[in-house]
Amino acid sequence: MSMNMINFVSDCYTNELKITLDENIKRQTWQEVKNLSAEINRHCGYINLLCRKYFIQWLNLVCGINITERNDIVDYLSIWEFINGNAIDVKNSRLVLIPTETQDKVSISIPQEWLKIPEWVGSYCVIVGVNLEENYLDFWGYINYDNLQKNGEIDNLNHTVNLPYEYLENDLNSMALEYEYGWENIPQVSPLKCLSPQMQQNLITELENSLFPRLSIDFSDWLSLISIADARYQLYSRRQSVNLGDLLKNKTENILRKRWQSLQDFIKDNFETDFNLKMSPAFRSISPQEALNILVKNDNYGQILEILNTIPNWQIAEDLQREFIEILVHLMNNDNDGEILWSSAFALESLQANHPLCPKGYGKLIDFNEEKKNYGLLINILPRNYGQVSIFVRVSVLSNEDSLPEGLSLKILDENEDLFQAIISEKGDNVIQYKFWADEGETFKIQVSFNDDYVEDTFKV
Repeated sequence: MSMNMINFVSDCYTNELKITLDENIKRQTWQEVKNLSAEINRHCGYINLLCRKYFIQWLNLVCGINITERNDIVDYLSIWEFINGNAIDVKNSRLVLIPTETQDKVSISIPQEWLKIPEWVGSYCVIVGVNLEENYLDFWGYINYDNLQKNGEIDNLNHTVNLPYEYLENDLNSMALEYEYGWENIPQVSPLKCLSPQMQQNLITELENSLFPRLSIDFSDWLSLISIADARYQLYSRRQSVNLGDLLKNKTENILRKRWQSLQDFIKDNFETDFNLKMSPAFRSISPQEALNILVKNDNYGQILEILNTIPNWQIAEDLQREFIEILVHLMNNDNDGEILWSSAFALESLQANHPLCPKGYGKLIDFNEEKKNYGLLINILPRNYGQVSIFVRVSVLSNEDSLPEGLSLKILDENEDLFQAIISEKGDNVIQYKFWADEGETFKIQVSFNDDYVEDTFKV
């Protein structure tokens, strides 16, 4: 971003600085924060990164500072996933930017993390008004740490400090002048309590699905946890959506961090040896050649499905395997019926596991402490035309001897957390499942719940 792209406008009545936003910078910024876990988090990251980019440019221009940004913004994203605000270090000082979209200049809410975490606390807080509707940033002013502590009102419910607008120094040019004589050093604050590695892991597990993690546990524990970079990155990673496009390209780091396994490993580690996951009905006595002839004719839907579901249990000669594979590929590419698509995909997988049209599958253990039994959450994905992905989700028992508890639910939620589909287990069910497809760019959530317990993961196409 070059300097001539920034349009400065000074308000002659308030001395506040306004900067018009550039559309290209806005688009680029949105792309940089799109991996945050939810819309509200992405918006928080978006306005914080916009403010950061423009304020650094202003500092470099007006104060003659040469601040250069790292290319990797994961450190910032791991903060914006949870907290509004970001810090800029300048020599021995630190400026904390707090964006606000409130147009009513009465009070500003500042998260207490910026005043209590030794590695985060700033010499000054700079308040930035963000008006996306009228497309500008409005730098309201700044306040040093001591005056913020003295004049701010603590909100122990939301863990913020609320500062009346009147205590801000509105003219940022005076901040630039003060820089010539040296800004105040970073304040020294009390150290936080230590958390053992086990305590960190327990808190990460507790918070990975929480809507409001900083309000869900004792705040002193939260401050200690979020101040540890490795723990914060881990919690951030656990909350990120799984990108199905990455999985189709065999990029599995994120889904494995979220305690999923490849379906092959999951079945080997968790299912009983003789458990038949596909639960295929026994097919009548028929030779593979006869079955192949039926598939070629393609004129009996019921027989086709029955054959496809039974192929994984057959021993087929190598010459017939090639013919079966050719038919299966044809069915997958030309039949839009979900049952035939997935039955063909699993049959193909049983004949040639490394075929490029085979589904990608992953499994995750579900522990609801229900009679000390565990269940498996399984997901298979297949790429389709026009950026679509077909998805097959199952919740299964791990043993032939067991059944799912009555009333266990498998829910698909859309990106707005609205219910798209729910499947509820009935008495005697050993598996519940749902097949659907999603378009490129869509986000959805899979949630499995029983009584008051639930597990969920977010996926992006």
